[in-house]
Amino acid sequence: DGNMDGCANGDGYPDEWNAKPLSDLMFFDTFEGCCAGHFADLPPAGPAACRRYDNCSGPGPGDDGDGGDTDGGEEEEDCVTHGWHVDRTSMDGCTNDADVDPSWLDPAIVSLMLHPTADGCCEMAFRDKPCARYEVTGCRYVDPAGGGSG
Repeated sequence: DGNMDGCANGDGYPDEWNAKPLSDLMFFDTFEGCCAGHFADLPPAGPAACRRYDNCSGPGPGDDGDGGDTDGGEEEEDCVTHGWHVDRTSMDGCTNDADVDPSWLDPAIVSLMLHPTADGCCEMAFRDKPCARYEVTGCRYVDPAGGGSG
């Protein structure tokens, strides 16, 4: 990430990172792996202070480098959203990013944790308090209740 305070999944990085040995140091399969790899030694919070930048817009290692879904084909498989939920980074609003705790997909609580709209999330999670909205575009929506994509 260009801010040097977190990890991103977008294509805004130098071309040199695509070549070894830098590619082994710069690219990770998950945000958690990236944060642990780059922020483990930073006091006081370490990886917990790592911000998540979910861009869902460009190539990663092994991608064809076309910059995203511009050819009418399938969107990137790793860019999936289950709807709107509390932003786990800022905790001051809702987002539709892919940073969903796996426990939120439990059928017993999924309707409390994931919402089809930002307003629904804000109403459930923040009631009458201010609620920021962090929208991520370009991701494929997958209904957490199994209703397909939209």
